Amino acid sequence: AIEAAFAQVLLLARETGLLRLGVVSINGTKIDADASKYRSVRYDRIRALREQLAVDIAKLMDQPEHADATDRDPQALPEELARRETLKAKLDEACARLEADAKAQAEAARPAYEKKKAAYDAKTGRRGRAPKPPDDEPPPDRQTSLTGPDSRLMRRSDAHEFRQAYNAQAIVCAEGSQLIVTTGVVATSA
Repeated sequence: AIEAAFAQVLLLARETGLLRLGVVSINGTKIDADASKYRSVRYDRIRALREQLAVDIAKLMDQPEHADATDRDPQALPEELARRETLKAKLDEACARLEADAKAQAEAARPAYEKKKAAYDAKTGRRGRAPKPPDDEPPPDRQTSLTGPDSRLMRRSDAHEFRQAYNAQAIVCAEGSQLIVTTGVVATSA
């Protein structure tokens, strides 16, 4: 609803002559995420934790049934099992998100790779290394946050510290009207 109203205001400004697109200015700011930078996990660590949690859950499920006799609610999961199941679900989601991002990046890079590969194959007297195909797997050091999956670890420009943040951008018409043309939140720090 807000986007539709925003578009209508811009159309009205264009009709009345207030908005003339030509020179635009882009400005951005980092907005702290409601996520801790200490809850960011590397891809290789996610895979190791998932394996460990699978082992822990299997051990908890194999515990003797006499433990069930002392439970007040036989239908409820024990607290430590429920906590591990929840964490495993978050890790599965984070792993799937990282793998989907890596696959999308590889698909986007594939045309450039094909072009480089064709140029390399057409060259006679091969010199240099052949181009590497884009990798569908995320690198082991790729990180994601479990508490704020869309946020990224970004450096603050005024200090030498890193924060879990979003990068909000605004594009403004610079030729007199100073109307905001569009806004967005991007996952890159620059």
